[in-house]
Amino acid sequence: MKYVFIEMDLFLAHHKVDDAIIHAFLALHQQGHKIYLCTRHNRGALKNLPLPVDGVIASAGSYIEDHAQELMNENLSNEDVYKLEAALNGVGVMYQLETTDIIYMDVRLLKKRLWKLLEGAQINVETGRRVKAFEEQEGICELSKYSGEAVHKIGFKTDALKKIKFVEEAYGNDYQFVYFHEDASGIAGEIRMKNVTVADGVKAVLQFENASIKDAISLCEMVDDLGLKDALPEAIVMDGNMAEEFKKHHLI
Repeated sequence: MKYVFIEMDLFLAHHKVDDAIIHAFLALHQQGHKIYLCTRHNRGALKNLPLPVDGVIASAGSYIEDHAQELMNENLSNEDVYKLEAALNGVGVMYQLETTDIIYMDVRLLKKRLWKLLEGAQINVETGRRVKAFEEQEGICELSKYSGEAVHKIGFKTDALKKIKFVEEAYGNDYQFVYFHEDASGIAGEIRMKNVTVADGVKAVLQFENASIKDAISLCEMVDDLGLKDALPEAIVMDGNMAEEFKKHHLI
């Protein structure tokens, strides 16, 4: 039996979870393996995934569940959130506060998400229902509705690198600043707690399961912003079809 830690952020961003993936996960279970999804997304973003998993390491290691039992729930302090919000607002950087199940999103970011959903649609009562259903399904609220819930991390999007670098210069010693990509729409990234990592999450799961690190394997994406590749001695960088990767490495 293996404890299989799988990173799927890029996959989920560009692909639907189809029958082949579901069957591959079921096959892992049939072989006796345990499956843990590792993601920078919060638990709420995973609730509608039709994947049979034993646990999650979510919010880049800040939240961990094993068989529905909470093992870790680390959060920024209210003072941290207030301080970082003030800094981001001060330089005009759009951001979102990510809790365990809800993302409180700058209305400008939310409008961009909704624009893709509603492109070409007429604005009417049905449109309003679609927006509400989308927000509930995705676990998204306007930032103005935030009322002090515990925050795992802060996502940001900016049109100028110098803006977020100004914030990083002020607070880089206290928090992790992680950059994902830069494209025509701007620079995206996250501000995370300094000493919370997915690698620590993997250790916490194995300790809870009373398992050895030798019993575990990680399947990482080519762009590994979670650091999962370095969390275990046996790490595979996936460069193709996920189900084929399972077969190639004799997991199914």
